[in-house]
Amino acid sequence: RRLRAQVDRMIQTSGMGRGRFHYENLPLFAHAVKLVLRVTGLGSRGERNALTLTVRENPVVLPGLPPAFDGLRILHLSDMHLDGRPGFGLHIARTVADLDFDLCVLTGDFRFHDTGRYVHLGEEVKAMLPVLCRKACRLGVYGILGNHDFIEMVPLLEAAGVRLLLNEAVRVTENGAVLWLVGLDDAHFYGLHDFDKALRDVPPTSRELRILLAHSPEVIPEASK
Repeated sequence: RRLRAQVDRMIQTSGMGRGRFHYENLPLFAHAVKLVLRVTGLGSRGERNALTLTVRENPVVLPGLPPAFDGLRILHLSDMHLDGRPGFGLHIARTVADLDFDLCVLTGDFRFHDTGRYVHLGEEVKAMLPVLCRKACRLGVYGILGNHDFIEMVPLLEAAGVRLLLNEAVRVTENGAVLWLVGLDDAHFYGLHDFDKALRDVPPTSRELRILLAHSPEVIPEASK
């Protein structure tokens, strides 16, 4: 379904998901932005901002969290757009190299453009993921696709050590305790998120905690039900 959606899409401004109009896919828009950045000199400033990565620690209280998971540290990376600038994957890896975490989740938009080729993505992934996989190998590295990502990227990412969840759930255990990571496909452009499929392996009567990985906040009302 995802491959069919990508072929049908080509370069469009009308999405098949929750986001209706995508002006960023207009060639004229991209050229206009580049021209404005060049004329105003803001391009170099924007690049400096993009390279100034900030690590934020967010304590989260989860009702029903098993005691075995108390203090669990999750590294959450999203919208990295790795092939947008040469060396950005390694830059991210160096930023998080000294962090202490138990689990890593990558919530989509690995690539920069949402159409066309992604020539350097493999290089950036190979530079970044070994650090994450080595640090988070105890409970794993999991990810989902965003609206910029193509399904063909899945083997590349999984070969590097990321378990992709395409409307799937995975059981994470710690000293006999269980929680579920539930990963949705993109809702924003492709509209291929499927809660029923994603929760298929989760016992419906189970009280085990579920953590949703979703690229777009548009699914939050549905998820809360």
